[in-house]
Amino acid sequence: MIKVKREKIKIVLPGEVVKVGDIKTTTEVIKLDDKLVSTLIGIPKMKRRRGERVLSVLPLKTPYIPKEGDIVIGKIVDIGVTNWLVGHKLSMESYSSDIRSSL
Repeated sequence: MIKVKREKIKIVLPGEVVKVGDIKTTTEVIKLDDKLVSTLIGIPKMKRRRGERVLSVLPLKTPYIPKEGDIVIGKIVDIGVTNWLVGHKLSMESYSSDIRSSL
């Protein structure tokens, strides 16, 4: 028989204090005074990045939220005078005036 080590997993809710102290955070965690507060439902994780501790929250379920520089594929849902509305089934729609046919 194989023994499985079970680890208790803590799930945090939006607005819940994850940790107190001066620790770097990712976008899922905000700093309020010396408290680090979760912005979504997920599992808190402490990582090391460039020798520093960084607190993040791994979301249980979330849509993709694009960041500057990301390449996305979408469907043109509306054409304006100087731009296009791109629908891509993400958490938001986006406007673009710089659609390129090749990269």
